[in-house]
Amino acid sequence: MRCRFILFCTLVWMTGCTQPVAPTECQGHEIGSSFPAGDGCNTCICEVSGVSCTEMACPMTDAGTPNVDGGEITPDAGAHPVDGGTTEADAGGETPQVCGTRGAQPCPAGSFCNHPIEANCGRTDQPGLCEPTPEACNRRLDPVCGCDGQTYDNACEAARAEVSVAAQGRCPDGCTDNTDCGRGAYCAKELGLCEEVGVCEQRPDACGGVFAPVCGCDGQTYSNVCAAAAVGVNAAQVGACEEDPPVCGDNRDCPNGSYCHRPDGQCAEQGQCRERPERCTPSVRWVCGCDGETYRNACLAQSAGSSIAQAGPCDDADAGGAGDVCDSDRPCGDAFFCDLPDGQCAAEGVCVVRPEICGLIFQPVCGCDGQNYENPCVANGGGTSVNYDGDCR
Repeated sequence: MRCRFILFCTLVWMTGCTQPVAPTECQGHEIGSSFPAGDGCNTCICEVSGVSCTEMACPMTDAGTPNVDGGEITPDAGAHPVDGGTTEADAGGETPQVCGTRGAQPCPAGSFCNHPIEANCGRTDQPGLCEPTPEACNRRLDPVCGCDGQTYDNACEAARAEVSVAAQGRCPDGCTDNTDCGRGAYCAKELGLCEEVGVCEQRPDACGGVFAPVCGCDGQTYSNVCAAAAVGVNAAQVGACEEDPPVCGDNRDCPNGSYCHRPDGQCAEQGQCRERPERCTPSVRWVCGCDGETYRNACLAQSAGSSIAQAGPCDDADAGGAGDVCDSDRPCGDAFFCDLPDGQCAAEGVCVVRPEICGLIFQPVCGCDGQNYENPCVANGGGTSVNYDGDCR
């Protein structure tokens, strides 16, 4: 850029022309000089033809969109709000269509069903509103975690992908339990953090003969940490499990921040006090809590202080039947799966009966649940659609 300026000056000297006046966009700066852009983080250079600015993504400093042409910061007219409400540009329009709940119609083309954050991605059949899918977004960095478990630069980017916002900030990386991990792996967690978010790691193939007993998160004693990991179990504490562990009847018997944990399906039995998980992944594996509420996954149920009564929604009557519209917020009944276009796991689909018999053809695919399947039919029989061909990466 400076070379062009020098060349221009040389031509001016050779031809005897007077030096040109800087364009108005330079805001009083001389040709060849640099000055800060209006967004406060990019830099602009005054040229004969106008202003040239860098285009770095800027941290959010106000409600405006950085204008990298050297002008003033302009308001985000129509920018997608984080709270799931209507956009400013839409104010004064028709009443938005309710969606994402039983009996509601699918959103029209060019729009998507947006659930506000407080609706927990539509859990327990909480409704959303049909809102226009943005065609473009600003570069403002204000990360949000989408209901599909992906992190987006801002709420508008999530909306452009037709995904509601689950929480402010980046999505927690890692896994909740072994079902979030691929074949031969398990959800590894730090000692004693049985209910927290972990990281998928391969199960060890062989362990040494060192005897250093640990109590597993499943309540069983293992000869060492490696032996527990080999069967996909994390260590709850060093040393053997207590023969008579303390028991609880309900959450009132446990200290603050804990809940009375019972084995799955044993809601009437006595349990043990465990810490409530502070972070959960937004993965979709519906469960019915012992409190009678339906949760997106087991971790969210435990965070709410409930053990698991069964896999799937609490009342199958609330789940979709054949031909019903389904998505990550509206599950199908146990006998059905949500039939989605390949690779569009966050889209709307239709509940279809699960196949009971599949051929032996080996055509590995990765399901929308993150698990590997021998072929698409086996994936559908397992209650999921296909994300992509080949093993999950």
